[in-house]
Amino acid sequence: MSVHENNISETALSSLEQTTPPATKRTQRIGLPGIAACLLISLAASAATLFSYDHWLAQKIVAVDMKGYITLQRYKYKDGKINDDDLRKAFDKLELEMNSIPKNRVAIMADTAIRNAEVFKLGHEEELKQYEELLRRSLQGNVPAQEQ
Repeated sequence: MSVHENNISETALSSLEQTTPPATKRTQRIGLPGIAACLLISLAASAATLFSYDHWLAQKIVAVDMKGYITLQRYKYKDGKINDDDLRKAFDKLELEMNSIPKNRVAIMADTAIRNAEVFKLGHEEELKQYEELLRRSLQGNVPAQEQ
């Protein structure tokens, strides 16, 4: 039987050698276009990853000018520009604005921010310009009262 087994194994080896191509001993080199393509793909993937992380995951600090908004609404109410219902709507709007801040943003009061913080101004710019002088007077008037 050993002769029969040797004969089968030789036949199997010879048929296997015939179906497989001879191995090339030459190694293929990556040329300059291949290296440039790899580098370009790597840079694009890195840039996309950094942009995605910064946009959706990284925590950022934003300041909200709530004191200015509340002072503006108070002066508008005192001047008779808005009534009770409008005041309630303004505070509902404030709540909606606060709830619309993305989850990756840490919101602090604008009064506590010293510098380099993105500040959310609440209200329309026209209204803020109109009552800017009143706000300055109220803040200047509050400073001596707090020191006493």
